[in-house]
Amino acid sequence: MADVDPDANGRRETRLELRTTCPAPAAALDGAWWPRSRDSIGELIALIDALDARQAPVRLLMLNPDDWRGHPHRIEMADRSVRIAWVAMLDRSVVIGATAGGLRIDLQLMVPAAGGAAGR
Repeated sequence: MADVDPDANGRRETRLELRTTCPAPAAALDGAWWPRSRDSIGELIALIDALDARQAPVRLLMLNPDDWRGHPHRIEMADRSVRIAWVAMLDRSVVIGATAGGLRIDLQLMVPAAGGAAGR
């Protein structure tokens, strides 16, 4: 997925791609997420907003703590608090979300390139 142009407010759209059809039972991932940096708070807020916009409001996100700057345990949104679980045993390339409706969303984490502004 290519970079997306800024929206009318000058913000860059979160790079998130979700399957448009129900995944097959054997499918392991529901989509992919391309964070621009390793700033956990900013990137996770953007991810939560993007999932909300796609009618997939999460109440929990789980990810491996390696390589992230900052490890918040909760992110307060306008309408709810989203719990963040840092799981060292979780694959570094996966983010798992749980929605209020009990659905699980597994995303492939596409890490930012090393070096430059998007690097660690």
